[in-house]
Amino acid sequence: MKPNLFFSISLSVVILLISFANHVNGQKFSAVCESGQTLFYNVTSDTEPYTVEVTYELENGEYTISPSGKIIIPTTVSSNGTAYSVTSIASHAFYECGELAAITIPNSVTTIGDSAFYACYTMKSVAIGNSVRSIGNGAFEFCDKLKSVILPNSVTSIGEWTFDGCRSLTSIVIPDSVTSIGNNAFYGCIALKSVVIPNSVITIGKEAFCNCQKLKSVTIPNSVRSIGEGAFEGCNLPQETKDKIKGIEKTAVDW
Repeated sequence: MKPNLFFSISLSVVILLISFANHVNGQKFSAVCESGQTLFYNVTSDTEPYTVEVTYELENGEYTISPSGKIIIPTTVSSNGTAYSVTSIASHAFYECGELAAITIPNSVTTIGDSAFYACYTMKSVAIGNSVRSIGNGAFEFCDKLKSVILPNSVTSIGEWTFDGCRSLTSIVIPDSVTSIGNNAFYGCIALKSVVIPNSVITIGKEAFCNCQKLKSVTIPNSVRSIGEGAFEGCNLPQETKDKIKGIEKTAVDW
């Protein structure tokens, strides 16, 4: 009887520990940030180093809180006596936050998820910390008021549709750490006038700058080996630039 009782107790303890671990890793909590808004976080690591991602809150499939104004995402946030490092912005974290004016992303963040700031129509500026390596697909898609973006030297790739439909974007600084520009990355950025592509870039995806109607100046380095179909279609580029593009990929420009 005693061995069976011991086994039963031990098994119960193991089940409780597993349940507790599953609960903690992925646990969600909220906290008020320095700029005064309530943000939600998912625990991504419940052991050292303790980390979280900024996420969203849903109720019956609807977003319950839409942060507004100028938001400063903290480097660290505490819950139940534990200090967590904020290392990522989850996919859809600020999806359709229609009253968001500006966002500051700290140096602790390394990834920005897919559609993280999708359709934040009123957001005019974004400051991206110098540790961000990955920007997800559609991360800033349809941010209609976004005027300028400076990407840090830590970024290695610009995903598909990242700045698609950013109709007020007039300038973008692409660092020499970037090796690829994804399909449709700047599609329909109708206010974009000039782009300098650094020597690090090897590939430019299809329709990457398609329908950037005011784009008159593009610097394409010799490092670029591939330009996707329609990459500069609908742009107002000089003939010399068109000829260079044509030499890399004949279908890149619709003559």
